[in-house]
Formats: sequence, structure tokens, C-alpha cells
Amino acid sequence: MTLKVLLHNPRLLSLVGVGVSAASGFLGVMVLARILTPGELGTWILYLAVWTFLDMLRSGLVHTALVRYYAASHDSRYTGAAWAISGAFTILVSVLLGGAGLMGLELSDEWRLVLPQLPWLLLATWPYSVALWQRQAENRFDHILRLRLGFTLPFLAFVALGFWYNWSLESIAWVQTLLYLLVSLGAVAAGWTHWQALRTFKMQQVRELWSFGRYTIGTLLCTNLLKSSDTFLIGYYLSSAVVAAYNLPYKLIEIVEIPLRSVMATLLPQLSQLQYGDRKSMEQAKALFFKELKLLTLVLVPVSVLCFFLAEPLVVLLGGEAYRESAILLQVFAVYSLLLPADRLIGVTLDSLGRPRFNTIKVVLMAVFNIIGDIVVLHVWADPVPVAVVTIGTVVLGVVFGGVVLRSVFDSEVSGAEAESKVLSAAS
Repeated sequence: MTLKVLLHNPRLLSLVGVGVSAASGFLGVMVLARILTPGELGTWILYLAVWTFLDMLRSGLVHTALVRYYAASHDSRYTGAAWAISGAFTILVSVLLGGAGLMGLELSDEWRLVLPQLPWLLLATWPYSVALWQRQAENRFDHILRLRLGFTLPFLAFVALGFWYNWSLESIAWVQTLLYLLVSLGAVAAGWTHWQALRTFKMQQVRELWSFGRYTIGTLLCTNLLKSSDTFLIGYYLSSAVVAAYNLPYKLIEIVEIPLRSVMATLLPQLSQLQYGDRKSMEQAKALFFKELKLLTLVLVPVSVLCFFLAEPLVVLLGGEAYRESAILLQVFAVYSLLLPADRLIGVTLDSLGRPRFNTIKVVLMAVFNIIGDIVVLHVWADPVPVAVVTIGTVVLGVVFGGVVLRSVFDSEVSGAEAESKVLSAAS
């Protein structure tokens, strides 16, 4: 395979793009852990957790639905509908946050970035997000890579200057917002957002996206809760310094998630182009699922094993001596990461097969289990390690429930309400 072919391979480009995002987050935390106090780092992590939560809500409304419908039809009216839905959400949330900020609410140090800053970040990233969704639907992962590099490289350079300049949290947040705005404007100028489609969409496209998106938003909402609930609850019951100690080793597990995210990104449009409901298509989907599961397991198990046995030096490398005691958390997360390939593949396959309802049910169960488990162990032990152990039980629940559901989907030769009834009966 020639270099030119490799550079145009969607899976390779997706892997590099996801790797860029993960590496930037990894390096950014390494730098911020050294230039900020543990309390300030915890505040920044909480700020990003709230931002990620809101961005996931916006994405959940249209992202998967847009990729699925556009990949199958190449109808730009779906893009226009995605602009309209995501824009309504962005403006509404920005106004609510801005209004709350103008009311002069008393905020703790951990939350002082949220109300004044997030409305601007939401608005700045609106075109950027649409561009990412549209480029994925068109299988243009080279453009996605450019978008991500356009933000990550300048932002990392700015953060690195913190070794010589005493950046405040507000300065870091404003530079992040301005860089996203510049990249968004570049995407619009390059024609990657298809904003002109706003003039052509009809309510039919809005209804179709919403019909699918009402389930995926629930899935993404609970997926984000799975990640952010640990952060919020540890911050509430313990302190922002413990939040930093808990989240820092998880950055290393994002190395495991790099190939996972890249495969999920390319698999969704690939499966969405197939016609489902007959035996042949289900057999194709089943074969592809197990092929990807075997490949990801083969690649990721060695990485998880290395993270387990080299936990202490890896944590010290990432955050310095102050975070050495977080090594045990990395070992727990390494065990958790062994189950991630099955969990993620089950979710994206259910969405691609037109069964987002069951993926939502799976993730809701996982979120409820995780939140209740976190509250119980924090009440009993007031320690972050049992919280990490709860995540293992959470992903086991997701794999077992999702596996039962997906097996019934693969075995079904019907569609619509009959298929949903059959799958729910099997899952129960």
C-alpha cells in the first residue's frame, strides 16, 4: 500500500484525528498539572466537564442522525435541519447561562468560570461542531483532522507558555474560546459546514432528525453522566484536589480509547449505507461487528496490561510526584478498559442498525447504576478508589445487557415495532 493511499485511508485519518485530540488533552493536562495548583486544576476540570456535558447534549440532538441520514441519501436538507436544531439549542442555552450570570449569583471558586464563559464557548464552537458532523457524514476524515489540528496546536502552544507566564484560568478559557471561533470561521469559509442548506430544509427533515436524535441525545447524555458523575460527586463529597487526583490517571486510559473512537467514527457511516431488515444485511452487520471486536481486543489488551503494571511511573510522568498515589486508580481503570471495546461496539452497532432506543436503555441503566454506586461508596468510604471500582461494575452491566439485546437484533428478520418488541422481550 503506497503512502498516498494510506494518507487517504478514512480509518487511518480517523485514528490520527482522534489521536490528536487525545494527545492534546494528555499533554495539556501534563502542562496544567505543573503550572496550576491542584485546586485550580480541579476547577478547570470541572469547567471542562460542564462544557463537555452541554456539547454532548447539542451533539446528541443531531450528530448520529445527520451522519446516518446524509450518508444514505446525500441530501443537504438534512444538514440544514442540523444547523437549525443545533442553533436553537445553542442560542437557548447561551441565553439562559448569560441571564443567570447577569443576575449576579454567588459562585464558589470551583464554578466561577461556568456562567460567564460557557455562553461564548458554545457560540464559538457551533459552526465547528456542524463541520465535524458534516465531514464525517461525507467520509472526509482528512478535513476533520485539519479542524482538530487548527485548534489543538495553537492551544497547546499557548498553554506551554504558562511555564514562563502566569496565565490565569480566565485567560486560558478566553484563548480556548477565541481559537475555536477562528477555526469555526475557517470551516465556514472553506465550505465544510454547508450553511447554505439552511435555506432548503423542510420540517420533514427536522422531524426525521428529531425522531432519531431523541434517543441518541439520551444515550449521549447518560454517556456523559457516566464520565462526569464521578467528577461532580467527588467534587461535592470530597474536594477539587481529589477531583484532579482522580481524573489525571484517567487521561492515560484515553490512550486505549484512541483506536476505539476512530473505529466508531468510520463504522457509523459505513453501516448506515447498508439496508437493514433482511437476513443478508443482518449477517453482514454481525460479521463486521465480530471482526472489529476481535481486532480491537487484540490491539488494546496489551496497552491495558502495560497501564496496569506500569501504573506508578506513568502517573508520575503525567502529573509529577504530587500524584504518585493515584497509581492505584490507574490500575483499576486499566481493568475497566478491557471491557470498553465490547461496550462501545455494541452501542454504535445498535445505532447503525436503526435501534437507538435500545442503546439508550443500555446507557440509562449504566448511568443509574454508576451514580447510585458512587453515592453509596462515597458515603461509606469517602475515598476515590471505590468510585473507580464502581466503573468496572458499570461497564459489565452495559456489556451483558447490550450483548443480549444485540444478539436478538442479529437474529431478527423483522423491522420496526415488531423488532423492538422482540428485542425488549429477549432483554427482559
